[in-house]
Amino acid sequence: MEGERVFRSAGLALLAFLAVGLAGDLWRPGSSRAAHGGPRGIETLQSTVTLTAAADAEITDAFPTHNKGSEDHLTVSLPSGAYLFTWCALVRFDLVSALPPGATIDSARLEVYCVARELHGPPNPFPVSIAARFITGPWDEMTVTWNTRPSTSAWEVRTDVYNEHWLGWHRWNATGFARFWQGNPASNHGLELCGIPDIQGYTLIYLSREGLPDPSQRPRLVLTYHLAGPSPIRLPLIVLGRP
Repeated sequence: MEGERVFRSAGLALLAFLAVGLAGDLWRPGSSRAAHGGPRGIETLQSTVTLTAAADAEITDAFPTHNKGSEDHLTVSLPSGAYLFTWCALVRFDLVSALPPGATIDSARLEVYCVARELHGPPNPFPVSIAARFITGPWDEMTVTWNTRPSTSAWEVRTDVYNEHWLGWHRWNATGFARFWQGNPASNHGLELCGIPDIQGYTLIYLSREGLPDPSQRPRLVLTYHLAGPSPIRLPLIVLGRP
């Protein structure tokens, strides 16, 4: 009788331990695999990947037949007064090859690093806007010029640059673009950065993918995505005993 009681107690302790362990998640919230809840029976596994530009170039009507794909900078400039020229930047990322099969993009952020600025006229107390426009036609980094610039659509997102916060990273919400490129890889021709007409002209200088000395400051696309995986196993607590 005493041996049976000891055996039953040990068995109950083991089952309780297993049940408690399996009743929780196989991974805990906050780990690299736990992101946010998905549909019932599915756990979503979230990751972030940062892509550097696969191609970039600046184009300008100041030199309409010159290619500037090998420059270490990208210029975005809006004419004003005596300064009569427009500069735009083209940038493209190899998005699809960076995402695993079944990935769902949660967010995408375009980031370019500004290292210099020139205002054409007195400082404007209001921010200036830079548009990132959806490019609809192909272009080649080492041959594109102002005269051969690719076509763009009306689809754009804007970011505001303030006089006191111009140095450093400028960011655009590129989630819609990235999701479209993922579903339509052949349409991925990148984005064109151009100034929005303002009462003040300006020039902004960004680092290109050839930019030195810090490679971490090259144009980048920060993607956050999730994968659907099996949900953690949960078992009911089973208690054994005499009826």
